Amino acid sequence: VPARDIRGLSGTAAFAVDAPPAPGVRAACSGAFGWKPNLVVSGINPGFNTGRLVLHSGTVGAALTAASLDVCAAAFSTEAQSVLGLDTTSRVATSVIGGLLDAGLPPVAVNVNVPALPFPELRGLSFADPGPVSCDDVAFDFEGNSLALRRRRNPPPYEEGSDAGLVARGLISVTVLALPWRTDANAESRVVAAIERRWVSSMDSDRRRQWQS
Repeated sequence: VPARDIRGLSGTAAFAVDAPPAPGVRAACSGAFGWKPNLVVSGINPGFNTGRLVLHSGTVGAALTAASLDVCAAAFSTEAQSVLGLDTTSRVATSVIGGLLDAGLPPVAVNVNVPALPFPELRGLSFADPGPVSCDDVAFDFEGNSLALRRRRNPPPYEEGSDAGLVARGLISVTVLALPWRTDANAESRVVAAIERRWVSSMDSDRRRQWQS
């Protein structure tokens, strides 16, 4: 577990854990570093985590691990190999995280997929369940005596209203993942309402800045 200096976060203790995302998050949420986080943010993953692919995603798995330890979490993903997607997703993340804070950081896992578009060209933010087909998928090929894992694109059509369907239409897809244990029945509705309010507020602020310029 080596210490790391992160540009822009001087004075903040940061560590790199040599482990997959879920065990690293479990260590932190179990108090291995002397404190338990209030919020876990996973990603930004270079490649969409939609549809059934969420079951195999390390990025989403980290968020689910946090929720299993009663810590609020959000996982963020965008188009693979897209600097534009990373930039836009970082802006979207401020709204989503703000909404989670407004909702009181309940122990939920939120999965967010953001199209690789300039921020002003996003068509909106909507909530959806994972569909049967993912935007991206993985394939395995033998290379000598080894298996190589490669990410590939599943072509549309996607199920109407699914997370993959929303992303294909240029919308941000947000999923409050169903957890296999009893949770606060009102937590999901609070999170959805709070994220929607934050998103609308960020759009209004962006329009005001454009008008003033």
